[in-house]
Amino acid sequence: MSGVKKKGYVFGEKKMTNMTMFLRRGSRVLPLVAGALLSLTSVSMANPLGLEQSPIDIVNPVFSVLPPLVFDYKTTSLHVINTGSPHEEATIRAVVPAGSSVVLSAVTYNLLQFHFHIEAEHYLNGHRPEMELHLVHSDAGGNLLVVGRWIELGAHNALLNEMFANLPPTIADFYDIASFNLAGLLPGNRGTYRYPGSLTTEPFTEGVKWNMFDEPLYMDQAQIHAFAALFPDENRRGVQALNTRVVLSDIPEPATFLLSGLGGLVLVVLRRRRRA
Repeated sequence: MSGVKKKGYVFGEKKMTNMTMFLRRGSRVLPLVAGALLSLTSVSMANPLGLEQSPIDIVNPVFSVLPPLVFDYKTTSLHVINTGSPHEEATIRAVVPAGSSVVLSAVTYNLLQFHFHIEAEHYLNGHRPEMELHLVHSDAGGNLLVVGRWIELGAHNALLNEMFANLPPTIADFYDIASFNLAGLLPGNRGTYRYPGSLTTEPFTEGVKWNMFDEPLYMDQAQIHAFAALFPDENRRGVQALNTRVVLSDIPEPATFLLSGLGGLVLVVLRRRRRA
């Protein structure tokens, strides 16, 4: 594969070309692809695996005050493995020793591993970035919570430099990293999109709590190409139907800020009139 695959967006079996429309989502201005305006009719609404499958196209999330994700990520060693490239359900996985976690609604989910997909599995308003990072957690009962982060083409990523310079080429290979700052994988802006979904590889088990960060992580072309060389046919699952699910977000739209400001102004005026 020469270079990184770009830039058509797949909806079911159809490839849609990028349009010249744009949409603001959170802190980012994204191209709005024609497919995002259409229902995903090529995806069965009666999926035998269930009606809460992942990944999805995140379109029109509903703003809500959400409980925070409280991270306790350590600097630790990593055991990096190749789970079977170039198979589309394989990946490069970093196995994380016990000790790092995230708390959501008073439940602690321990970080088990993180891995990567090319291209990204989730869309955001029809836009699919180059790659996607998944941080996989489990609580004491085996319930899964995944924190995802889109990866865009940009500056060299120093944090991931050692890993991506030594990606295990086959399932028989591995690479150990002595010290890795897991907290460096988290963005400064913790705004998220959240929805109930599933694993994106077999057995596609549902009941997964998905949390996608809005702020992307950046890697340069050489780093992305190193991963793409192991997965020439990519390693991502196609987008699934949202069905009756609602995607919640704690990222206010500009209109939300405006209404909040106007509400505050009206309240101040009313208070002043009452005092008079």
